[in-house]
Parts: sequence; structure tokens; C-alpha cells
Amino acid sequence: MIVVNYIQSYEMVKALETRGVSVKEIFGNEHIDLWARLQRNASIEEMTEYWRRMTKVSVSPGSGIVSVKVRAFTAYDASLILQHVLSASEAVVNDVNVRIWKDVISTAEENLKHAAAQLEGARAGITSARNRNSLISVESSADLVNQLIVNLEGRRLQLQGRMEAQLSNVSISAPQMKVLKREIESTEKQVEDLKRQLAGRKLASGEPNLADVSQELAQLQLAQNLSELQFASSAKTLEQVRFTSQQQLMYLESFLDPRVPDKATYPKSGLWFIVVVIGSVLSWGGAIGISYLVRSRLAD
Repeated sequence: MIVVNYIQSYEMVKALETRGVSVKEIFGNEHIDLWARLQRNASIEEMTEYWRRMTKVSVSPGSGIVSVKVRAFTAYDASLILQHVLSASEAVVNDVNVRIWKDVISTAEENLKHAAAQLEGARAGITSARNRNSLISVESSADLVNQLIVNLEGRRLQLQGRMEAQLSNVSISAPQMKVLKREIESTEKQVEDLKRQLAGRKLASGEPNLADVSQELAQLQLAQNLSELQFASSAKTLEQVRFTSQQQLMYLESFLDPRVPDKATYPKSGLWFIVVVIGSVLSWGGAIGISYLVRSRLAD
């Protein structure tokens, strides 16, 4: 776990220093026995190793509860260190939460920017296609062309009616009949050109007809619709992430506050008394044995 590794790392030692708790001052006090205290010139590695010896961190596999014990040479120092260990651990957990949400929000913002760029490009494509083909709406342009075709067809029928009415009295080769024939042919050509603008073969100028333009605009409109959906989804995701970021993914809660111990754990007086007694008896026995051997050798 992050907290367990952090507590027994040199980073925790530095965090305590920033909080005004000097590990060197507390554990390197000259009043502490020479073999038990931290040396003043201790290196970072030695200080970290000493700190690990003075702290014990365990995790319950079932509940995930982290237990922290700190040893010091006074009850007040042990309680003070543990209080600041807890506050530093809470700070690092909060910092991890902030960094996680910062990365998530940054990713969501990048996705939104990308979606906005795609939408802008899709809209620009539609505008460019309309400007290139000099039209705003395919439907309105098609309605206008159809209306022109209807008008020209009506005029062609009128001209054909006049021509058929005059054929009974005037020769087909008469000048007025030739004029009517040219007008009918011109009208039919105009109708054919307008029909080609709607669909069919491309125009003589090489420009696309309305069917081709409609297909192109439909594809561009589909791309714009997809871009709008992507933009809306990205914006919604960013909003949800920002709202959810107010909550913590990880948290550290202390349900047992550090307290000043009533009784020292070390040194164990009874144990040391027994050790001293046993050591003294063994030393006394050894001394008697040696003296007996020396006297035996001298007597021989």
C-alpha cells in the first residue's frame, strides 16, 4: 500500500522535518545511550534504516486497517511523532487524489478540444461545399430549377400549339415557322440543361449536378452530426468528471488517535534483571571453574 511504503521511507523523514519534527534532534539527543541513539553524521541510508527500526507498520488483510507504532526515548516524543506521521500520511493520500483527478480532468479536456476541432472542421466543410457550388440549400435550389423547368415546358407547349395551328395555313418552310421552330428547339435545350443540373450527366462546364452536390452535402452533414454527438458526449463527460472530482477516490481515516503512553515498553526491567542475574551466575561459575583448573595445574 502507498501509505505503508510512505511511512517507512525517507520521504516521511523529510515530511516530518518540514513539520518541525527533526528526527536527528529527537533520536540523536546526547542524553540517549551512545549505542541506541542516531549518530549526528548519519547518512540518508543510515537515517532511513534507523527510522524503520523505530517504526512498525502492519496491515490487516481482512479489514485493510493499517496499524502504526512509533518508538522513542520519551513518551511525549513518541506521541508527537505519531501525530505528525498521521497528518503527513493524510497529506500524501490527498495529494494522490488530486493528481489522479488532475490527470482525468486533463484527459477529458483534451478529448473535448479534439471533439470541438472535429466539429469545427465538419462545419467548415459544409460551408466550403455550399460556397463552392454557390448554393445555400439543395432543396431550395432543386425547387427553383423544377419551377423553371415547369415554366419552360409550358412555354414549349404553347409554341408547339401555335406551330401546329399555323401549319394548316402556312408552309413549314415559311420564315415565321422557322422562327417558331428555333424557339421550340431553344426551349427544349434549356429544359435539357436544367434537367442535367438536377441529375444525370455532368454539365458541359464540368460542374457537378444537384444530385452530386446533394450526396456530398449529405456525407458532410452526417460527419457534422457525428461530430456534434461526440462534442456533446465529451462536454458531458468533462462536466461529470469535474463534479465527481469533488469526491475522494482514496482516503485515510484515523479512528484511534495517538496518545501519550502511560508505561514504557522498553527497556524491559524484569527481562534485563533475569539476564543480568543469569549472566552474573555464569560469569561467577566460569571464574570459579578457571580458578579450580589453575590450582589443579599448580598442584601438579
